[in-house]
Amino acid sequence: MVQRIIEIIIYVISELKSKKQFDEIDLEKLKNLGYTNSEISTAFSWIADNGSFGDILDTKPQFNNGSKYFRILNPIEKDFFTENAVNELIHYNILGLLSNENIEQLLDKNLLHGYTKIDSNELKMFLANVVLDVYQKNYNANKILLSGNESIN
Repeated sequence: MVQRIIEIIIYVISELKSKKQFDEIDLEKLKNLGYTNSEISTAFSWIADNGSFGDILDTKPQFNNGSKYFRILNPIEKDFFTENAVNELIHYNILGLLSNENIEQLLDKNLLHGYTKIDSNELKMFLANVVLDVYQKNYNANKILLSGNESIN
């Protein structure tokens, strides 16, 4: 379920960066893709509650910002990822969801735990860890995930 919420957050942030208005986001598209009202509400709740969300929307792609660098993967690092995961990694970095430091952490984690191909699902779980803090010691699933009978006003 966490991956699905991340997918909604990515969709909403992508839409907001291009349209800049919540009311212009097509929620029916999300429902048609199979996302539940609970998942959509949880994603919107995170967006509304996240104190740095405004910073994410105001962030220009890092390669346009003179004070920061855009993390380019060398051929060995690129081999850590499936082709789709590389494209998603770049997309999440441009959206401001993953910083260059987060990419370094992901690469280090992969090296320390033994080389494996990082696919799209593993990348979303890492993003969930960064964005939602789902693996923190004090993680309370009820804080992030709705049980399905709640509504957000």
